[in-house]
Amino acid sequence: MQREEHGELRAGRITSTSAKMLRSGTKTAWERLAQILDDPPPFYESTSIKSMAAGISNEPIIARRWMNRHPEIAALENPGFVRHHDASHKYYDLLGSSPDRVADGIPVEIKFCTTKARYDAMIRPMANGFVKGEHLDQVEWHAWNHGTNACWFVVATENRMTDLLYKRKDLSHFDKLLELFMEQYITRKITGLK
Repeated sequence: MQREEHGELRAGRITSTSAKMLRSGTKTAWERLAQILDDPPPFYESTSIKSMAAGISNEPIIARRWMNRHPEIAALENPGFVRHHDASHKYYDLLGSSPDRVADGIPVEIKFCTTKARYDAMIRPMANGFVKGEHLDQVEWHAWNHGTNACWFVVATENRMTDLLYKRKDLSHFDKLLELFMEQYITRKITGLK
């Protein structure tokens, strides 16, 4: 899938990138989310070009290395944009995510670190079964969007790799937040929750 087509599919939708805004519940974040739905910015607007380029070029290599570590996984796909798993969801047309890969139906989020310090900081919480805050919303949104309640989180450098199958029994908080946000978005009276 070309970057332009991928960006077009994501435009005007709540994705793993904007899930942090939804979950924050603040008026400012919800106003920004409403703005994104009304007037979508370019897909790569807020991404550092250097880090994005490193991630894009290394992602297939990391995916192959990761797959070699997990012979139990039968299929690893590059899904592009994935719509919400439930086509009857009230807000289906506004929902989706773009995991880096899908392994036997479970989304995979890959993070490439250019420094050992960044890698160490990201893997520290993984030892206890956690995903670092800045990526938690993204991982949970992928899991919720796919209806799996699970997402692989893979962190790698050129020669190191750590992974975690993140699971959360209940992700219904996204449904509740989505309903509250959409009530305010539809009436154009964004107050947030906080």
